[in-house]
Amino acid sequence: MELKHYHAEVSDGKGLIPGSNSFGEVQYRVIGENARWAVIDDACFTTLSKDVSSSPTYYPVISVPSIHMDIADKVWGSRVTYNLYTYEPKAAKVIRREIEAAIKKKVGFFLQGVNLEFIKDEA
Repeated sequence: MELKHYHAEVSDGKGLIPGSNSFGEVQYRVIGENARWAVIDDACFTTLSKDVSSSPTYYPVISVPSIHMDIADKVWGSRVTYNLYTYEPKAAKVIRREIEAAIKKKVGFFLQGVNLEFIKDEA
């Protein structure tokens, strides 16, 4: 069985770390699983939870996006990262909408005008 990992990062570079815009999709083989957990064949043998209600906060949950934001941070500047592990393909426009909604909900006007046009489906 295969899992897709979608990762996006947008950063303005106003901290110590240079800014970057990146988006990618990687496919991983599931090498072990039970009713609650799955382990993928990446460099760290990442453990993923299958159930959001019983997952500790530090485990990624399959089919639930993880969106992290730093605003005016001294190291990162303003930065948004998106990670999603899923069995189903996800369109880039859906990922953009999820990131935009998270920005609006969490920080509103503090992070306006983020250009997410680089998040595109592969041709």
